[in-house]
Amino acid sequence: MNCWKCGKKNLKESKYCNNCGAFISKDVKNNSKNNKYIKESKYIDTNKNKQLDNKENDLAKLNSVDDYIYDRKKPKSKSKSKNFLIRLVLILTLVIVFIASFYIVEIASSSNKDKLRQAEIEKEQEIEREKEMEELKALEDYQNKFDSVLNAFSEQKTLIDGSLESLGSLKLNKFGKKLNFGDSFNNFVNKVFDNSSVNKLVSQSEVIDLQMKELGNPPESFDKKYKNMQKLQSLEKRIKDEFYPEVNKDTEENVVALLDEYKVILFSLKEN
Repeated sequence: MNCWKCGKKNLKESKYCNNCGAFISKDVKNNSKNNKYIKESKYIDTNKNKQLDNKENDLAKLNSVDDYIYDRKKPKSKSKSKNFLIRLVLILTLVIVFIASFYIVEIASSSNKDKLRQAEIEKEQEIEREKEMEELKALEDYQNKFDSVLNAFSEQKTLIDGSLESLGSLKLNKFGKKLNFGDSFNNFVNKVFDNSSVNKLVSQSEVIDLQMKELGNPPESFDKKYKNMQKLQSLEKRIKDEFYPEVNKDTEENVVALLDEYKVILFSLKEN
């Protein structure tokens, strides 16, 4: 039996429609009326369905239009996304360039500082080298002067030896000591004594005095040598004073004693 309301088939003994719950009458007349009502309802429902279908079609068309509009808007959205990515990349690039520029400037500044410091070090080293060269030149000049004075003392020794030889050849001083003739004998000795070597000895002594003044304030490395040379000069003066202005009976003995010490100091200076 069909439901008078929804038209769905139901069991004969069913009182209510299993689909819509409407009461189903077992009276044929009522059912015929109901069938007529069903047909009319179906017609109405059919029209309603058609209207719904039309509405659904219209909605589909609208949706398709919306989709079309949406699809047209999509490229713009993609374009915006693409522009955003481009801007982001540009910003990141600028940040990287800025940071890189900062570090490049720092590195360049550090490099310039290193170069300036290196230049200062090289300048200091150059000044130090010039100072060392000046010191070496000063030492070399002093060494030359020192050697010149040392040669003068060597020549002085030769003159002392010559004067002693002249005095010894007379043998009058020893003879005078034995006879104890006194000053008169000394005067005689001075008259016969060849004092040419003594004159040279005196002249050379004056030159040595001037040279020793030039050696004043010696460098530290020459300090000990200079002191020994001062001792040598003191001995040279004492020997000169034994011969000049005149000799006596004790001259030869005194000069020999002083000359031995003179030779020792002179030899040590030449060796060092």
